[in-house]
Formats: sequence, C-alpha cells, structure tokens
Amino acid sequence: MEIALKDSGLFAGGFSQDKLLESDLLKSENDFSGSPFLKKKGDIDQLLITEKALELGLYVKFYRSDIYSVSNGRRSILFCQTSAMVSEVYRFCAQLKHVTKEILSRNEVPVPPGEVFESYRKALRYFESMSGPVVVKPVRGSHGRGITTGVIDEATFRLAWDTAKNKSSEVIVEKHLPGCDIRVNVIGGQAVSACFRIPANVVGDGSSTIKSLVDRKNERRKGNPAHLLMSEYIKRFDLLELKGVSMEEVPAAGERVWLSGVANVSVGGEGIQLIEHLDPAILRMAERAAKAFPGVYHVGVDVMVPAYDKPENCTPFIIEVNTNSATSAPVFPNYGNAVDLPELLLNHLLAEGGPAPCFPAWHDSNLPERKVLSVAAQWDCEFRDLKVRKRLAGQKALIRHAASRLNLKFSEISGSVASVECGEEFRLFHRAMPDNVLQGARRACVHNDLRAGLLEKAGVNSSLGNIAATEHFADESPVRYRLLVIGGHLVAGLERSRKAPETGDESGLSGAAMLFGEVTSDVSESIHVDFSRIAVGAVDALFGPFLAGVDIIAKDISAPATEQAWMVTDVVSNPALGWHHFPVFGKGRDVAGALLAALFPRVIDERTPLMHFCITVEGDGVNGAYRRRIRIHACERGIVGELRAVSKKSVEIAAQGTPVALSSLLSLCSVGNDGSSTFDVHVESLPLAGYEGFEIRDQTEAP
Repeated sequence: MEIALKDSGLFAGGFSQDKLLESDLLKSENDFSGSPFLKKKGDIDQLLITEKALELGLYVKFYRSDIYSVSNGRRSILFCQTSAMVSEVYRFCAQLKHVTKEILSRNEVPVPPGEVFESYRKALRYFESMSGPVVVKPVRGSHGRGITTGVIDEATFRLAWDTAKNKSSEVIVEKHLPGCDIRVNVIGGQAVSACFRIPANVVGDGSSTIKSLVDRKNERRKGNPAHLLMSEYIKRFDLLELKGVSMEEVPAAGERVWLSGVANVSVGGEGIQLIEHLDPAILRMAERAAKAFPGVYHVGVDVMVPAYDKPENCTPFIIEVNTNSATSAPVFPNYGNAVDLPELLLNHLLAEGGPAPCFPAWHDSNLPERKVLSVAAQWDCEFRDLKVRKRLAGQKALIRHAASRLNLKFSEISGSVASVECGEEFRLFHRAMPDNVLQGARRACVHNDLRAGLLEKAGVNSSLGNIAATEHFADESPVRYRLLVIGGHLVAGLERSRKAPETGDESGLSGAAMLFGEVTSDVSESIHVDFSRIAVGAVDALFGPFLAGVDIIAKDISAPATEQAWMVTDVVSNPALGWHHFPVFGKGRDVAGALLAALFPRVIDERTPLMHFCITVEGDGVNGAYRRRIRIHACERGIVGELRAVSKKSVEIAAQGTPVALSSLLSLCSVGNDGSSTFDVHVESLPLAGYEGFEIRDQTEAP
C-alpha cells in the first residue's frame, strides 16, 4: 500500500491555487467515457468496492442494500456503504463538525478558530469581533450543504446564518482560511490519495454565456462515473448571486468564473489527484488527524493549505474528517493520476495481521458451551434525594460516576460525548455507547426489517412478521423483560411492568422511585441460563454490539425457555443504564461499572485506591447553595463523607474516594458559585472511614 512521493518540482517555488491552476495538471481533462461503471446502477462508491472485491476473488454477502461483508475465507469485514468497520461513536462525532474540531484540538491537530452558536445575536457579536472573513456552516451536514464561505459584511452574514440554520439548530462561525482545499484519503494511518478540489467554475470562450458554459460542463461530467448522480452536477451559484452576476453574461476568452465558494465535488467542484506532488508535511498532518479517530480505518481528511513560498512555511489546517469518504473521486479524478482506492482498502483490511475482523472476539459458534452469565455487582450507592437520583440516572452521569469510583479519568468533550482514560488506553462514549460498537451493529438494531431477518437466520424468535405468535402472547399475558449484555455476557435483568408486583410492600413505589415512568424489578439473580443464551445469541446475530439491551417477553424468565413461549421484541445498542441502577424494586446493579471493567480489564486486577481528606474551606460565600453544589458534585463522583458548617465563613468537608474523584472535588471547593470568587482551602489526610453516603449535617444558612 506504500505510496512513494515523487519530487517533480511542480511546487518547488511555492504552493498556491493560482500556481496549481496554471500547472500542466489541468492541461488535459481525464476521459472515462469508456468505463463500464457508466452503465451500472446503484451507489458508484459502493459498487467500486464490491466489484473490486469480486475481481480479487473475495466473497461478498449482502444483508441489505447498504450493509454487506467482504471475506477472504479467513477474515470478514463489515461495510456500511463505503465505511469499513466504522465505530458508530466516531462516525457520530465526525458528523458533528464542532465535536470533530474538539477531538482534533485535544490531539494537537490545528483547526480554524471558531465557535458554535444557537443565537443569532451572539453569533453576530462574535462575527463583528473577528478580523477578516468567516465561514458559516451548520454543525451537522455533508456535501457542502448550508455552508457559506468568505462572509465579510452583516447582510451576507444574515443570509449565511439563515442558510446554515435551515440545516441545523446550531451553527459554526469560524475564521475563513484562504487556500487549497485538499481531500486526503488515509487508510490504516497512511495517506494514499490527495485530491485538490476546485469549486465549481467555468472558463469563458468569448462568445458563450455562463449558462451555456455550465450546461456544456455538466454534459461532460456525464462521462465520468464519479458524477453519475444528478446531485453531482453544477447547480450551486452562490458566488454569482452574492456578486449580482447574471447567468446570461458572456465572460472573456480564458476568463475563469467562480460559481460557488464550496469546493465539494458533489456540488459541482472538480478533483485533481496530486498526492505525488504534495509536500509531505500536508500528508503527515492528515495522518495525524486520522489518528485522532482510531475507530475508523478509512478516513477522508479535508485539509486547507494556505499559499506558501517555500516548504518550511507550509501550515496546513484540518477542516473536517469524514468516515464515509467517496471512493470514486480518487478512482475517477477530473485531472491527475487515478488511485485504485478500493483495492488499497481491501488489501489493508484483509491482510494477515491487519485490523481485527468486524465480528467481536466473543462471537463463535459454541454459544451453549460459553459462559454467558456474569451478573454485575449490586449498586451500593443509596440516594434518597430525588434531585440527585435524577442527575445520576443519565447515561453520561453514570459513566462519570463509575469512572470516578474506578479511579479513571473522565473528560467531557461535547454534549453527549465523553472520554474515559485508563493509563495509555482511552475510550470514547456517545452517552453510554462505547466506541467499539460498529456502525453496522447500530443499524442492525435500529432497522426493524434487518434486525428481524438477522434474528430469524440465527434461530431467535422475533415478533416482526409473526402475527399469530403475537396474538398468542397477548392471550397468555406475558411479562416484559429487559436483559443487558456487555462484552458477550448477560450482566443484569429487569422485569418491566405498569403496576407493582404483589409483594405486599408498596413503600418503594413512589414518585421518587419511578424515574423512568414504569415499575421495574431487578431479576438478575433469577434469570434462567436459557434466556442468558437467547439474549447473547440475539446480540451476536446483530454483529455483536459491545453494549446492548435485549427486550424479551416470556411467561417466566426464571424457567427454562423450552417449557414456554418466548419472543425477542427488540435489541437496543445504547440502552438506558439507569434502569438497572435505579429499579423500583430490588437492589440496583452497577452496570456502568461493569461496562468500564469490561472495556478496561486491568482495573479488575488493580485494587482501586481510596483516600480520606478533611477539607476546610474559608471565605465569603460558603452558603447553602455552595454546600449543595459540593454535595451534588461528590455524589456524582462516588465520593462519600459529610459536610458541616463551622462558622458563617467556614465549612469542613470529610470526603473519601479515589484520587481522581477527590482531585475533581478539590478543584471545585476553591471556587464560588459565581465562578469568580476564590476560597482558602486546607487539606488534611485522615484514615479511611465507613461512610454510607454524602450528607450535609448542618444545613443552617449563614446570613
């Protein structure tokens, strides 16, 4: 897969768009009119991969039109369109441009300065504070939709804002970086192609209108398989509209007229494949950006390269990262040498010693012989305060709490995305979903027809399409259950009902207990092994998501499955962990801790360190609101102890927890509620104590 860079001297005297447009690379447009792909129907990017796989003697198996696997008999790779073995979490992050920028920044990859806004007034103030033009784009989007570049005045900014707002509730305003927009494809950490993308343009002949020139160019694009879709014809003219230029104007001979400020090939741009001519610094920067997305084996990195006069002044910036990068652009570039990206990708994925196969390590054919039941430990944290219970019941909050108790570093990246670190290892989470859940597994859980088909092939009874069985279950009055599977093991189970079980004890049934709108009872210890295997088998059948909730209806889950009717009704790839931590009846299960322990096996072998501090805080403002904030923070991080007021300006906090959790608490203790006032903090180490929770012993408000 090694691509050798040639010293052609093309950019020896500097690099710029003008120099590139004047180079020999654009003297002759490539002709692909004889390609057999012009006669094929379907997604051209996907077709290139599947056809190449068959050409190489590989086996292709379709699960639905856009989900398939490619196998060489020893290794099997799952694809979603052109994405191979893509992490669902990293795919989600790449779709959100501001999250992508945050991840890149944390990995010291340069990105354009900018911020995210929901309010036009705040965005306008930010725009007015910027020196020079800006880019306005939706937080979520693709193919250049909703993006406006080179915005320099308020009237244009208003139009750009409205355009972006039509695509997303949140809008990014960032500094406009002039230069060359280059899509670098990185496979297995190595740059294999680089396509300079020119925004849609036409060159005048002195007699034809802009409209006629556009029509002719669109007609030529029909001879390139990469532009088979109508969406890839020139149809965006935002630069003409901004300048008030009519489509009926006649440009002079040789005059280049820019039609759009967006360079995406899918909206009319043109691609020049020039990896052999680029400065290696540009490719290395793209590889650094790809390394920040380890859950993606094929990454399309958009690099903006400002003009420079000599190589040492090359300063590339990363604009976006794409997890479903088009394979057709390098294969059918408008100009430059073609690169067989599908073959490079397949050779890398299926090479001996290459990436692990898409199906997880626990997926095998001996399910009856595997140990599939590993019940999570009881959740021993009692929170009588409904406010605290609600704050802790969220997916991200439970992951943070578990990380703190296991002395792992938790970092919030943006919104629902966070990371957990264990030494040199780290995992990214979208809510509770870890980054080792494949995009294909997520889709298999979400799409009813695909899920039903895969479950049926695996011999798992599914409700879809089985009307008679569904009516039979309705007559039998079955019970609904949610079983939680982590890493190929069943770790917890709940009985779900709209009414309380007949236990004679109604004390637990209260508004404080029913966090999720229904009555739940922990049944983890009574699940029959038959149903453990059914749940794990259902997860395996859907490409084995590392974390999954399996919904089953049955008469009695503690009895053998062979003695009763049962049915799997759903499999959820991002299940609510709070259900198991906070059941209405029975003890909760520490499934968040079980998830982190499965992801970081070394934490099981290492004894979690605990420390006990006496923290004295002095200063104006250590009032009731401050104390409640300290208590909530402690509860959210698994810290036990107590807080009491010593005087009007002093509180004493006894806090016991892991070093990571206590470090976080100490940082909070020194700052007031307004974020500006600071307090004197004194810390003293104490022997470990037997606290059961974290309470405020003296809640008297200081005047």
